Amino acid sequence: MKKLTGLTLPALIVFALQACSLPKYDAGSYSPSSNTGVSTSSTDPVNSRPTDGTTFTGATPTGGNSGTSPSSAGMPSMGTANSTSSGISGDDLEAAATKRENTSFISQAASAEMNAMALSQLASKNSKNDAVKKLAEMLLNDYQKAQDELKTIASDKGIAIRENTGTTSYNKLSATAEKDFDQAYLKTTLLEHQKVLSLFKQASQFSDPVIKAYAAKYLPGLKTQQKQIAAINKTIYE
Repeated sequence: MKKLTGLTLPALIVFALQACSLPKYDAGSYSPSSNTGVSTSSTDPVNSRPTDGTTFTGATPTGGNSGTSPSSAGMPSMGTANSTSSGISGDDLEAAATKRENTSFISQAASAEMNAMALSQLASKNSKNDAVKKLAEMLLNDYQKAQDELKTIASDKGIAIRENTGTTSYNKLSATAEKDFDQAYLKTTLLEHQKVLSLFKQASQFSDPVIKAYAAKYLPGLKTQQKQIAAINKTIYE
């Protein structure tokens, strides 16, 4: 035993000295998993992080693969089906759109009707052709009826109608020489009448029942008048 101890002690001293001279490993922030039975650590190729439970301190992954939950602030509030974010109901928006549509039609139709009436009134005075004169008087009478009814509708809906102070077509016709007047009137009133006809066709499809009924009432007469104007123009000048 003495011989064995004497041989072993120097060896132990040498081993201790060698152990002290080895470089120290600083584990840093490495934290081994509690599952010590796993000898290797695999890596998730998508998120570049260990899948064996070990963790590392340092840069925290960000972006789409950070693993954080999406911010609750990212989803906007949808509100209710009948209201907007400003608190205006769907019914109010629809009513406003209908009023804009009605206002646009009434304004344009009234202006076109007044212009057609002015042209026809001028023709009833200045024309030397009986057919043209009769046509002008008929159009003036029909347009006056439509205009009076439109003014009543506009008043009931609180929509103002501005009076025409003179249009380009009227001023041009009034300056036309006597020998060219009838032909100029027929050509001008044909174009102006077409504008009125287009407006009434559109209004006959409106959602507002009052405007829709008004347009539907006069639309057949406008179509007939359009044919009469074209026929007289063709008979005299073509």
